[in-house]
Amino acid sequence: MESVIAGLLKDFEDGKMTRRQLIQSLALAAVAAAPGPSALAQTAAAAPKPPIPQTFEPTGWKTVWLDHISFQVSDYRRSAAFYRDLMGWTIRNDNGTSQATLNINGLGGIIIRNGRAPNAQATAAAAQPAAGGAAAPAAGAQGAAVATGRH
Repeated sequence: MESVIAGLLKDFEDGKMTRRQLIQSLALAAVAAAPGPSALAQTAAAAPKPPIPQTFEPTGWKTVWLDHISFQVSDYRRSAAFYRDLMGWTIRNDNGTSQATLNINGLGGIIIRNGRAPNAQATAAAAQPAAGGAAAPAAGAQGAAVATGRH
């Protein structure tokens, strides 16, 4: 890289290129030398990932049949911890940023990935006190959590 820059500067000093051409060439050389997305991903993948924390004591439930499921959630780590602790499924892979794959007792797998925005309407409704003074969940919020994989 140093020899490329030295050659560009020599060409500029010898009058073989304009200042604008020199700057464009230096910028192009800098972009070419920068690590690409795959190199950055490999660096990020090499960093150790903290384990997903336990949310509650395991229930002892056992899944007896299920092929595969894929959920899109607002917090994949929280959802992965929920299913691991509730159903006894093991975390097979956690990329540390957006997705975890769980093993369903050797019967299949579940992929939980980020991508769903939190439900603002349900969050606002839960924050407002009900007539009795307690916070009331939004209508159908509990069923929606099960159906969409949100907790």
